[in-house]
Amino acid sequence: MAGVVAGVLMVLPGSRDFGVEGLWPEGARVSLDGVLTRGTEVVQTKVHLSLYNAGQAPVIAVLSLLTWMPGALTALLVCFSLRRITRHCRFSDRALFSQVTISQLRRIGAVLVIGSLVSFLLDAGAKAVATRMMMNDGYVLPSVGDLPVLAVFAGVGVFAVAEVIRRGMVMFDELEGTI
Repeated sequence: MAGVVAGVLMVLPGSRDFGVEGLWPEGARVSLDGVLTRGTEVVQTKVHLSLYNAGQAPVIAVLSLLTWMPGALTALLVCFSLRRITRHCRFSDRALFSQVTISQLRRIGAVLVIGSLVSFLLDAGAKAVATRMMMNDGYVLPSVGDLPVLAVFAGVGVFAVAEVIRRGMVMFDELEGTI
């Protein structure tokens, strides 16, 4: 919700408190005079910027929303699907081993895998466009932490859980048929 408010505030005239974050300028210089102790050398310097351009405010606001909103929507879809599973499974133990649970788990897995990859691509694309709009020699450098590795693995894990429940359901049905 705070991101939506920040996006709206970006469009308002005179707003300088919000901008597109995570942009890396080419060849930026940072003075560290008086900050470093004797014998300390700077090995590498990276400058992380949050930029705003009043002349491009509506476009910048949309680009800013594209950096975080797809990930937030992915998380909300997963939460809604988990809520459906827990609401459905409250009624009986057998409800856990049902086609409804399996389909909801598969949906969660797909949302996690596809949603996190799309979120990453939209974030990188929005930052690339913002960089070209607001910098002469900037570039987009996604960090290793930006890669959706954990979400993709979680999605694959949810698919595995759905398959375990499906096989458990088949075994349960066979057991009931035997007795």
